Amino acid sequence: MNTLNIVIPYEYVKKLIDVTWNDILFAIEHGFMTRKSAIEHAFHVIGCDPNPPQNVIDLAWAKDNNAIFLHLDKITNSKVRDDGVCKKKFLYLILNWVFENKSQYPDPLCMVEVIYADFGYPTEISEFVRYMPAKEPIFDSVDENIDRLFLMWKSYLEQEKIRYLKD
Repeated sequence: MNTLNIVIPYEYVKKLIDVTWNDILFAIEHGFMTRKSAIEHAFHVIGCDPNPPQNVIDLAWAKDNNAIFLHLDKITNSKVRDDGVCKKKFLYLILNWVFENKSQYPDPLCMVEVIYADFGYPTEISEFVRYMPAKEPIFDSVDENIDRLFLMWKSYLEQEKIRYLKD
């Protein structure tokens, strides 16, 4: 699912969405975040909760990968996991990351195409996938058509930002 091997820092994710333990586990399993992110989230939870669960404290001090997954499994085991919700969040986060860093990529629209495939061809982003048929009339200029794709990408990100806006 992460063909491009994009790894997003925990602080970036935390800035854009309310992160759940299921989000952390989903992201680590798919390579979108490192295992260290689980520890960072544990410290964040400990800092916000005067009586954090023992599993969270144990995770904060976990030293090896097996221990991290063991504690994550315990923390998320009692919660119903909806990978569909996590997947939509990370679709937004990955696309936002690439958009904000598009100058670092030789062809950001190619990145969108790979992300589109990785996430199972979600219809909500098809409008700014370069090879998909345009719903609006095509401009005479290639540059104008590319500019429109970037505008639709930006519009998608603005809509999703509102959806996931932190309280």
